[in-house]
Amino acid sequence: MNDLKWIEANVDEAKRLLAKRGEVLGIDKLLELINKRREQILLTEEQKRKRNEINDQLKAADKSEIDKKREEMRSLSNEIKDSDKKLSDLELELEELALNIPNIPHEDVAVGKSAADNVVVKQVLNKPEFSFKARDHVELGQLTDTIDFARAAKISGARFAFLKGAGARLNRALMQFFCDFHNDLGDIELSVPFMVRKQAMLGTGQFPKFVDGVFHVVKEGEENYYLIPTAEAPVTNFLADEIIDEAKLPLRYCAYSPCFRSEAGAAGQDTRGLIRMHQFEKVEMVRFAKPEQAMAELDLMVERASSLLRKLGLCHQVVNLCGGDLGFTSEKTFDLEVFLPGQNTFREISSCSSFASFQARRAKIRMRKENGKPEALVTLNGSGL
Repeated sequence: MNDLKWIEANVDEAKRLLAKRGEVLGIDKLLELINKRREQILLTEEQKRKRNEINDQLKAADKSEIDKKREEMRSLSNEIKDSDKKLSDLELELEELALNIPNIPHEDVAVGKSAADNVVVKQVLNKPEFSFKARDHVELGQLTDTIDFARAAKISGARFAFLKGAGARLNRALMQFFCDFHNDLGDIELSVPFMVRKQAMLGTGQFPKFVDGVFHVVKEGEENYYLIPTAEAPVTNFLADEIIDEAKLPLRYCAYSPCFRSEAGAAGQDTRGLIRMHQFEKVEMVRFAKPEQAMAELDLMVERASSLLRKLGLCHQVVNLCGGDLGFTSEKTFDLEVFLPGQNTFREISSCSSFASFQARRAKIRMRKENGKPEALVTLNGSGL
């Protein structure tokens, strides 16, 4: 959730930065509600001041004035009750709307409408060259008998796959390699729950906007759960409702998990093979940092992901996302795209983002400065890989 106090004090700046995303529905209504809330707070405070004043007068009133003052008190108390109810309703409406307003982009984010306007920062390693036409992973999986889509479809439907033999072992080895890499660099590894409560999804920003993009687990008579779309959900919420000593920041975690996503893109678009699956696996990097550490931590995550790709000998490019392609919760994102010879194109393999205090406010994760009040910290995450 955005800092509403900052938006209230910097309306023009907030609108200018949000405009990098294109049209943001609800921002004018949000500003209207912020103004109404401020006016209602002032009205309610004035009514309570008058009540206290009359209460003081009542203590010193003679008998001829007591009944009149008591009537004034009753009338004002009813007005205050109505004002408190209006303020409570405004707060609820404002919070519900604020949950659907995307994060305010970082100043460095370029204006743009779509992925076509993203900026390629650099290419790492050269594209491989072959003396033959390269096959894609679907053909290679069939030739080597390492990927089976047909049997997975028989059991689970479209967008699932069996990895078989060397394919299964390669997948397991890669996950171990990625986790060991991050552990060796000092990350705290977490083994996470694969189902979470609604509040965890609200905390990381998947809900309410993307509620239709996740798998819902329902057991009659018990609390509902959701299959995680990424380890970001449990790892970020690992520190929910906590106050962290700023001296401990940055905190760096990594976690392996399967990921479950029901949206999987538009019908027939980018769905061939192991792309946009309902279930896949990855290792996630999650960071908790002070605001002044955020951009350096983002650059470090990008370098981590790039280093893994270099170790695997894979040509890739680093892309700075424009406002129109920025994720709902992100203030700034770099994608790492790997060159796929069989498709002769680059495909996203990692997305590293800073979220400013957007997630921390929702999940109530704060830091305490020395001799200071608790304040929201910064969260970041990225695929690794």
